[in-house]
Amino acid sequence: MAYKLLLVEDDAEIREIITDYFAGKSEGVFHIDTAGTGGEGRQKCTENEYDLVLLDVMLPGVDGFTICRELRKSSDVPIIFITARHDEEDRLHGYRLGCDDYISKP
Repeated sequence: MAYKLLLVEDDAEIREIITDYFAGKSEGVFHIDTAGTGGEGRQKCTENEYDLVLLDVMLPGVDGFTICRELRKSSDVPIIFITARHDEEDRLHGYRLGCDDYISKP
């Protein structure tokens, strides 16, 4: 059984690095869908079920905080923010919205 992940990240290089990381961990264990905009990520969340959502905060269109808030209305899928926003208030806001973890990009 493959775990189904959604990566919502607007930076193509970071998307590729994260996708390659999971692909290299174990072939066939992870199936990764990607989205480069908030709107695309939101659409994929409504059309599919995922085992994990990796979510950037600053996205074109719909931001990651909005996607998290909307997802929590109907799903308990684990959500991990992976973002360049380092402020403690942003981190706390993410947790208040229901994320499971908040990781700052270097």
